[in-house]
Amino acid sequence: MTRTQSGPPIVWIWAGVALLAILIASVLFWAITMQPRGEVSAGSRIVPDLSGMTFDRAKQELEALDLVAKQSPESSAEVAEGLVIRSDPGPTSPSRRRRRSSCTCRRVPR
Repeated sequence: MTRTQSGPPIVWIWAGVALLAILIASVLFWAITMQPRGEVSAGSRIVPDLSGMTFDRAKQELEALDLVAKQSPESSAEVAEGLVIRSDPGPTSPSRRRRRSSCTCRRVPR
């Protein structure tokens, strides 16, 4: 039996095109449905803006969210002594429960 076509049978070409189209549609559907919805999972908390608070007040805020506060003293010319300069994770960042949150406070330069 002799072949009359020089390439692969046309059925295989169309099957490959159909498979590729299904694959592309599946990836697009996955990408569209997996967008973040702005919701915070049950095991996470949104960290409030702690800058400008005293460390004790910031610690109370974090403990109310079931987070552990850790003070890290740092020198600053712009912030008054004893006030929080920044926190890690920062404001509006989700944090897991019982995760250690670090508050950087101004201290007296030596």
